Amino acid sequence: MKKIITITIIISLIIPLSCSKQQKGENELIFAIENEITTLDPIKTKHIYDLQVIGQIYNGLIEINEKNQIVPALAENWSTTDYKTWKFKIRNNVLFHDNSKLKPSDVLFSFKRILSKESNSAWILSDVIKNFKIIPPDTFVIELNKPDPHFLHRITSPLFSIVPETIKNLKEFGSNIAIGTGPFKLLQKTDNEIILIRNENYWEKTNGNVSKLKFVTIKNDQIRLSELKAGKISVMYLPLHLAPTITKSPEINEKFQISSFPTFNIHFIGFNTKKLNIHIRKAINLAIDRNEITKIATSNLAIPNPNPLPTPLWTTKETNPFNPEEAVKEIKMAKPPHELQLLVHDKYNSPIIGELIQNQLKKINLNITLKQVDFNTAIDFILKDKSDLYLMFFEFVFSSPEPILFNLFHSSKIPVPNFWKLNNKEIDQLLEQLNKPNNQKILQEIINKINSIPPLAPLFTLNANIIYPKYIQNISINPHNIAMLKKVKIQK
Repeated sequence: MKKIITITIIISLIIPLSCSKQQKGENELIFAIENEITTLDPIKTKHIYDLQVIGQIYNGLIEINEKNQIVPALAENWSTTDYKTWKFKIRNNVLFHDNSKLKPSDVLFSFKRILSKESNSAWILSDVIKNFKIIPPDTFVIELNKPDPHFLHRITSPLFSIVPETIKNLKEFGSNIAIGTGPFKLLQKTDNEIILIRNENYWEKTNGNVSKLKFVTIKNDQIRLSELKAGKISVMYLPLHLAPTITKSPEINEKFQISSFPTFNIHFIGFNTKKLNIHIRKAINLAIDRNEITKIATSNLAIPNPNPLPTPLWTTKETNPFNPEEAVKEIKMAKPPHELQLLVHDKYNSPIIGELIQNQLKKINLNITLKQVDFNTAIDFILKDKSDLYLMFFEFVFSSPEPILFNLFHSSKIPVPNFWKLNNKEIDQLLEQLNKPNNQKILQEIINKINSIPPLAPLFTLNANIIYPKYIQNISINPHNIAMLKKVKIQK
């Protein structure tokens, strides 16, 4: 699947966990995830679980911390005078995991690879990059087609990790071989387990003491929780449907802690704008009670959000669009088909959210049926126009509003990532003005226009909520939903 916004893929099956005994003196952290890791090649990944591991193995030129601040990584500093030519000074003290030294030519190779035909991330940069070059001895230059003050926010994700040029000769790179510069390096990979060990030559000094890091796949939420209680895993994400039980459990509260971190995501109902007229779309957007959905389906672990941007990136207070009376008026003008089908997938309480939406729409005399499929099938249905309505979520690879809005809603991005096939000249013209500094007024105008002809009905932004024993300290997650495990201290 080419050119797709990175989004979380979770399939609900039961996979037993096998754990080796921890060796004496070894600080082992076991992170349980809900999906197999499909690749360790940054340009080939399609979902967040790959990136959560990739983020431990590789570095990019720059990164974001847990406060969404851009921080130096392999580029120790950067500069621009016109927002069109960006110069990055590459660190000279960095070793790859194979002990070869990082060179500007590795950075050049990596970015050319990101823009190659085999890359699933090429779409993020292909429309803005004009050229790359190296200024000896240590400067990598990116030239853009036009000035972009927000360009750095395009390359903060682990998707833009730097790899050594020598991997072009390694056929198994990304499967059984991963060579980065990150705080952990690959020891072993199986279908259900990734074992990493601490990179003793890591260029950045940290206070973390994790010597072995495992990512294990346990697809069943209840089994993951049981393994956590038994001490067989160290960290897991809080499953939404178990949240009411977990948060009220004396056993959990005594031995474990739950931390919550804002991330770049939105959960939404997507519309095929070619098949659903504006009145149906408006009616659905007006009839949805986001507060009820957030309370029941997420146990208030999410933030109701009527806008197409994740709440960490857009804090302006918006009027709640919930208005059933106006929704009824729109339905009368819409002349909808007798029944619509809402596509739901198998995670993040999607079926429960679907039932809530179904009941809310009944109140405005709009009948919908639910069709549940696994997540991969849901994506396939959306891309092939097999669904008019679909419940979906995005984990954004961008760390600022401008590239998110442009890629989701500009007509040039049809069919991906403009899944709703929105083609509006006025919105296109506004989006093309986003590169101006101090663009808050334009941003607000774009959001207002999008909300007036909704191609989607945003529902909420979900925080990343993790559970772990109290003896684990300094664990955090950045807004890209990447755990910053290099800082973790285990103090038993």
